[in-house]
Amino acid sequence: MEDTRETKKEASNAYKREWRKRNPEKVRAEYVRRVAKFGRDALNEKSKEARKRNYNKIYAREKRWEATVPAWASRLHKRARLNATKLGVPFDLTVEWVKDKLSLGACEATGLKLDFAREFKAKSKSPFAPSLDRRNNYGGYTMNNVQIVTTQYNIAKNEWPEDALRILALAIVSRRLS
Repeated sequence: MEDTRETKKEASNAYKREWRKRNPEKVRAEYVRRVAKFGRDALNEKSKEARKRNYNKIYAREKRWEATVPAWASRLHKRARLNATKLGVPFDLTVEWVKDKLSLGACEATGLKLDFAREFKAKSKSPFAPSLDRRNNYGGYTMNNVQIVTTQYNIAKNEWPEDALRILALAIVSRRLS
């Protein structure tokens, strides 16, 4: 029952967003009418009060969204696009491509399970959180050059070549087994 109510609400909100995009003049007219009736300061105060009243509900919804594959795909895609622009390297990733890769749920380099849960706007991520890794750091953010890995693998690979990581991993395993 809960799911259908959420789905209906999401559909209603999506319809309202689309309507506002198609009818900017009506949206503007309604805003002008409200400002004339209540005054700009009163409208701002009403908005602030509504946000305060609904803070926990909004926070919980955002926290649930942050831990989903689409949210991670969107965030990783945006960060990669910005990095590619800053570095001046090619970029051909799509959000759908990243989402498909993330939906596999495992690091492509190590096979470790990805951790999508995180505190909302946390300062630090889980070491098992997903990250985009360029196989060749001189190449761009292209579908042939990018893999989904854990954050810890990507940070380590940023400092050392993959061969050094393999030697380290083998040393850890052999030490544990002996």
